[in-house]
Parts: sequence; C-alpha cells; structure tokens
Amino acid sequence: MVGWRRGKAISAQPINLHTDTFSALAEVAKEALARLSASRGRPYEASSALEPGEEHYVIPIAGLPSGSETVSFPPDTSTPAMSDLSSEPTPVALMVALGAVAEAVPLSADRLAGGTFLFYGISYGDGVDTVTFLRKHDPTQSLRRGFAVFSYGDTLKRISKPDFVLENDVDLVITSTTIFAFNKVVFEMIMSDVRVALQQVPQLAESVASALSTAVPLDGRSQEAISLVCSKSVSLAVRLRSLPARIASAGLTPEKVRASMVSHGEDASRLLDTDGTFNFGEDDVAAFLDVIEGRWFEDDFTAEKRRADRLSRR
Repeated sequence: MVGWRRGKAISAQPINLHTDTFSALAEVAKEALARLSASRGRPYEASSALEPGEEHYVIPIAGLPSGSETVSFPPDTSTPAMSDLSSEPTPVALMVALGAVAEAVPLSADRLAGGTFLFYGISYGDGVDTVTFLRKHDPTQSLRRGFAVFSYGDTLKRISKPDFVLENDVDLVITSTTIFAFNKVVFEMIMSDVRVALQQVPQLAESVASALSTAVPLDGRSQEAISLVCSKSVSLAVRLRSLPARIASAGLTPEKVRASMVSHGEDASRLLDTDGTFNFGEDDVAAFLDVIEGRWFEDDFTAEKRRADRLSRR
C-alpha cells in the first residue's frame, strides 16, 4: 500500500502485486522480524532515545488516543483515496485504515506515477488480524531525481525508469494491538500526522493547571503559553501527559521551586512572580517543563550547566 496526506487526514490505497514481487516483500518482513528478535523492547517515552540497532519501542495501541473516526471508501476509482479519516484523526483510526486496506480500490498506475506519498507499507493478514511493515518514505521520490537510469552487464545500458523503489528496512511494525518502532523520529512524525498528542494539549494544560492549583498556582497567561507552544511540538505535548502525576509526587512549593532554580544558577523570577505563582510567557515554556521534571543538573567536574537530554548544554 501507499499512503499520503489529504488535508488533515491520512489516506491509503493498495497496489496490485505480481507474484514475482512476493519474495522481495517477504525478505523485508523477515528482516524486520529478525530486528525485533535481536533488539530489546522498551516503552515509549517522549524524553527517551533509542540505541540504534539495539532497542525498539513497544507501544500498545489501546493506550493511544481514540475517537469516533470512521473509515470510508471511495465510490469509484476516480477518487484517489482508500479512507478519509476525520479532521482530527488518531492512531486508532490509522490502524483501522491499515487493516481495511485490502477492501479498497487498487491504485492506478497513473496515480502512482504522478503522486507524492507519505509512506508505503507491506501488509499481511485478513483485515482483522493484520501486521503491517511501514516505511515513512515516498517510494517514487528517488525516481524523479535522476535524468537517466542505467544497468550494467557487459556494457552500460539505458533502461526505463522503475515505478517503485522498495527499501530493505522499515520504521514501524504495526499489529492489531501494538506498534513496534525502530525509529523514534519517524514514530513521532507519523503520530504527529495523525495528531496523537496535539489534539489533547488544551485539556492537558488544564490538567497541569489543576494539579498546580494547591501547590504553586499557574496563572492564565502561563497556561495559555503552554497551550500555544505545546500545540506546535509533539515532543512537548507528550511531556505534558505525565506532568500532573509528577506534580502530585514532587510536593512542590514556591520555596522549593525557587531553591531549585537558584541551586542551578538560574533566576527564579524567570518563572515565578513575587506572589509565588508561575508566571511566564511562551519563551519559557520549555524551561518550566524542565524545572518540573527535574531535568537540570551540573557536571560534577567542570560545573557546566546541563539538562538531561543526552548531556545537552543549558
């Protein structure tokens, strides 16, 4: 199958296969399964990073946001889409679309040749119990770069351009219950496309404000700044999810926040006003998240200011 963006929705459509493609497609799937067996699975966390070739994320689909999306099919081949999800599609709806792809009208050769695609996938199953090996790559992109394509035997010969380039690895393995991700960036980009966290930002910001109300109040300006900044960044939006639980367990007070910032060489007035209320603008949203999560520290030997993000400098 190939998939593409259509407004805010993601659409996908199957491609008819000749039997001589089966072995190549199977090799891609086998390689992905071998990578899963050879690497360690770990839960997805926005602040984490994978060790390439050694780890993969295991993300239960049941834990991802769901909605009332339905999957619809085009009435005829003139409509270049398998399924148009709702205006705010979720990962669950994407899984439904991938599972139902076999029921759709196959993609035409003209549509493949003239289209721009977000991903392609190799899917096995009956539409109910299905596994999809997904690669976030336009399989026709590289075909448009070269002026001419050649093969080399005894002599270099010009050949017609291929229609589809299959790569030997995948980014995601998707079953009916679980997403296995080899690439964090691709997972977050795909989930961003289906708005996994961004659609929840206003509610998450409200939850953060509620959790802080009896500890260190968050003023309206700061809550609005959090909503505006995090609605533009998947990584920040995902971090908001765990913040209320962190606030509940940290025992925050204005004095503790001031002491923490001073101990790290920061001006407490950057986030707190004289009344002990969080009061900041859009530029300091990331710093607010860092402080609440306890990400700041100093190198024991050089005293360099750092944050817990792969030894990043502050």
